Amino acid sequence: MFFEQQLVINWSVLAVLVIVAFWVHRKLAGHQDRFKFFGHKSEAMFDLWSVQHFLSGIIVVWLIFQKGPWTGFIDKFGWLLAVCFIAYLWEFIEIFMEAGYFGKTIAIWKDGFEHWSNRFISDPLTAVLGGIVYIEFTWIIWPALVLNILWFILNVRRKHSMEIQEKFIQLFQR
Repeated sequence: MFFEQQLVINWSVLAVLVIVAFWVHRKLAGHQDRFKFFGHKSEAMFDLWSVQHFLSGIIVVWLIFQKGPWTGFIDKFGWLLAVCFIAYLWEFIEIFMEAGYFGKTIAIWKDGFEHWSNRFISDPLTAVLGGIVYIEFTWIIWPALVLNILWFILNVRRKHSMEIQEKFIQLFQR
């Protein structure tokens, strides 16, 4: 009985986080129209950063299943709640980055607000899918770590977060 009550409380806390994040996003980002399937983060459900969220899901689940003080606390299915919580907490923090609360430089680099479908559906979903892939194919952790580090190195010194994607799209428009 305690386990079920704790599960309800945990998922309720996550639901409150998502609702508050959605409200804050709406207040700071304003109204956003329908989304495209792939494109700039401010107008599309998926962008190249979706790959990074997928890789991060693999890494987070790998970390969860390492031996540590949390071993036993996060059971076979508890990883799902942990990944969702981390993903939505990141998205909540990212809203404030995009709004300039972490400084003008970061706001400029973030290059606008993510579309609500990107922030609240595809980013957390790709992180969960990454976790599922790790559970089925544990060997994938090393390629995920390498690709995630490379993605970070390639993007951190760019003018804005969408620069690589814009160049990538230009290659296919020729």
